[in-house]
Formats: sequence, structure tokens, C-alpha cells
Amino acid sequence: SQMYDIINRILCTINRDRIGSDKFMTGNVFVEKNGVVHHAGTHEIALLFKKDTGNVVEIRETTDKTAFLGLSELVVSTQSEGSFSMNEGDILLLYTDGAIEAKNDTGDQYGVERLARELKDHAELPLSQLIQTLETDIRRFAKNGDMRRYDGNMADDVTFVCLRRQ
Repeated sequence: SQMYDIINRILCTINRDRIGSDKFMTGNVFVEKNGVVHHAGTHEIALLFKKDTGNVVEIRETTDKTAFLGLSELVVSTQSEGSFSMNEGDILLLYTDGAIEAKNDTGDQYGVERLARELKDHAELPLSQLIQTLETDIRRFAKNGDMRRYDGNMADDVTFVCLRRQ
């Protein structure tokens, strides 16, 4: 949470002193030590594939626990602190909102549930292939929706960070 608060103060200063703006961003800070991942901040629900059970756990504590970055220097993010364990073979998937908010031709969103299912179904792949598989599925889903509406582009960025504990 201390790192999150430092980043927040810097962004507030940049907003106020350099660009005169009220722009904000969301984000989480993660620190891993001996398989325990400590986190603070607020962004999207992190997904954790547990190799021993073959299930995906939603780490809901990574969202809606503190103010967005860059809005107020008075933010104290200690209430957003949390932790979870990763065992050998577990996969942590972080993503931007463009991934789960991609829309098909009827306006349905891709969603966290579908992303979790795809992670579970393809967890055995090397991480680079896993990310490519996720991106392909999202683009296929949005082909006649957002991709058509935005001339072959997604409505928002789709970015992944994927980590596997060795």
C-alpha cells in the first residue's frame, strides 16, 4: 500500500502541476515472497489458476478497495491490502478492462467468467501461447460486435500479464 500511495502522489502532482488535468488510472501493486503474493490498489479481479485443483479462483480483493490513482493526494490505500498464495504451477492472470468488456454483435460482454473458463481450459500451454489463445478468443467473440463497429479494432486495449510459479 505504501508503493501505491507513492505512485498516487506522483500522479496527482503530474496532473496538477504539469498537465492541469483530473485524469486517473487504476492499478495494483504486487510483491511476491516465497509463494505469498501481497497486493494493494484497485483494478480488475485477478484470476488465479490453481494447478492442484484445476480451478480458477477470483481474487476479488484486487478491485474496488481504494480510490483510483491520480485523483487525490489524500488517498491512503491500506484498506486495499491483501495476500494470496501461489503454489508451483499456479498461474496468475491480470488483464485490462478491454478484455472483459469486449462486446459481441448482440452487445453481450466477454466477461470475467468466460476469461476464467478459457484460462482453466488452456492452463497447460506455455504462457506466451496462453495469452495468444486468450486474445484470439476475445477477438473471435467481438468479431461482429466491437471489431466491426471500430473498423477491425477493439473498443479498448486488451492487455495481459500472466505469471506461472515455478
